[in-house]
Amino acid sequence: MFDTPILIIGWRRPNHLFEVINSIKVIKPTKIFVVIDGYREGEEYQLEREQIDACKKVVLDEINWPCNLTTLFREINLGCGVGVSDAINWFFNQVEEGIILEDDCVPRISFLNFCSELLEFYRFQNEIMHIGGHSLGVKHQMNFTSSYFFSCYPHIWGWATWRRAWKMYKFNYEIPEMISIIENSINIPTKIEKEAWTDSLISNLNVVDTWDYQWLLTIWKYQGLSILPRFNIVENIGFGAEAVHTKNENLLSSQSNYEEILFVNHPKTIKFKTEKESDMQISNHHFEIRTAISPVTLTDNVKYLKSFSVNQIIKGYLDQFGIDVKENFKNLPEISLFQCNESNLRFYYPALVMGDDRFYGELERFEWYYNPWKWEHEKAALRIKNGMKILEVGCGNGDFLSKIQNDYNGIETQGLELNQSAAKKAREKGINVLCKKIEEFKEIEEGIFDIICSFQVLEHLIEVESFFDSHNRLLKNDGEIIISVPNNQSFIKWNEWNLLNLPPHHMTLWDKTSLKKVASMFSLKIKCFKYEPLQSYHFDWYMNSLEIKYFSKDIRKRIFNFLRLKIIIRKLLPLFSSIIKGHSIVVVLKK
Repeated sequence: MFDTPILIIGWRRPNHLFEVINSIKVIKPTKIFVVIDGYREGEEYQLEREQIDACKKVVLDEINWPCNLTTLFREINLGCGVGVSDAINWFFNQVEEGIILEDDCVPRISFLNFCSELLEFYRFQNEIMHIGGHSLGVKHQMNFTSSYFFSCYPHIWGWATWRRAWKMYKFNYEIPEMISIIENSINIPTKIEKEAWTDSLISNLNVVDTWDYQWLLTIWKYQGLSILPRFNIVENIGFGAEAVHTKNENLLSSQSNYEEILFVNHPKTIKFKTEKESDMQISNHHFEIRTAISPVTLTDNVKYLKSFSVNQIIKGYLDQFGIDVKENFKNLPEISLFQCNESNLRFYYPALVMGDDRFYGELERFEWYYNPWKWEHEKAALRIKNGMKILEVGCGNGDFLSKIQNDYNGIETQGLELNQSAAKKAREKGINVLCKKIEEFKEIEEGIFDIICSFQVLEHLIEVESFFDSHNRLLKNDGEIIISVPNNQSFIKWNEWNLLNLPPHHMTLWDKTSLKKVASMFSLKIKCFKYEPLQSYHFDWYMNSLEIKYFSKDIRKRIFNFLRLKIIIRKLLPLFSSIIKGHSIVVVLKK
């Protein structure tokens, strides 16, 4: 027996209403309330009148199991704003708590049980004002085990609440009050979102016939929280020409993450605050408000640059490398590129698309991926002296540490490498390797390393702030940090669709400016920069990038091919490669 009251709100869509009622038949709720909005005046609405009458018939014919059915069939049309909010008022005048389904929101059975359990669990927790049935496309890290999370966004594609929360609802908000509510909200994640919502609500609040913007403002006004499920447990079937508001089929992308929630797993530690990362995902991918947190400053002082199609990236990896990266993107429609305004560092968002052990294991199949001795290794080796203690972050197969152990007397080496397969190979060469991030490396005392180096590692990470903090913690006073990264002011910037400079491979894009600013922010002194000259094994890559940058348009390409410029430039490259900035840049920093 399912005793939690359910309100169903319908109008002119009998087929949709039939699906909603049919979806709850299995559980046979005992308390059902139905509101059908009324007729609009005019001969042009004759078909609409017939559709409304058909909705009433569906209610009376299909709710045919033993239950208390209470109906409100209106004679006149109140619309999407007053009509829906008044229906919810009518509902909560009769019940203390309940579930609300509009006629295009088809719930899974687990949604009803999910709401029922959480309505009871948080009944007296005034901070919780809303329980939703849709995840809004949020993707979580693998270690996320709770069935739900707290959000500042009360999504209404199937939801539940209490009379204690709904009594706060206000239909008419004036613009000054609305602006004040948004400014004072402690739950809206970023300043960018506050500005975007202010602009949006000023434009739409008194123009669009709706009720849900006001519910959003009410929850923000009282610093309330919404519960959203880990997976979608309600399907919105109302997209299309018949819809009043849900005509934008781009929103369908957020509906793909369906899975039953058979048992409600509560957070291990319940903290009544929003998940900032989850709400920023909602802003970016559902509301198209472009926002992110800088990995350097951990603030929202960032600038949105552009977005990349995930499907195009997935196809590119399959075609070029034979690697399936679909799982890395967790059904996201796109990833975005931002720039930190304080450090100039460009970074991709969201962070959870970062490559995992499986991904790097696939890349390891290619001989060129772990080059045993590179230009930056040579530059770093020149700074090492006998008796030093060296830490390499992301040591790969251990080639660099193995060589310097042989070349220098009395040095001690330590490697960190997350790729299990590469770490195993390094250990076979006699290198002490731990499969840990530098932030997790706490087995030794602080401040003992003379040099900490990382080659082509930093661009794969998003935790920039903790990365540099950990270097400062482990480095001796006057010790050196040697970092090599792809130089995104070299030829590699000419092709923004270079797959290996996109997630899940690279998460940050570095150049001299961003390295200088980040070093300054962490009180590190710059000793020198070194630019890699163009290497012979990069000649073809350079030529392809050159062609994309300067000769990609049809007429230019024809001239390029006609004059055989590609052949000529390719032959001249060995003569000038030493003065052309190549793939990488090295910076040496001093504590």
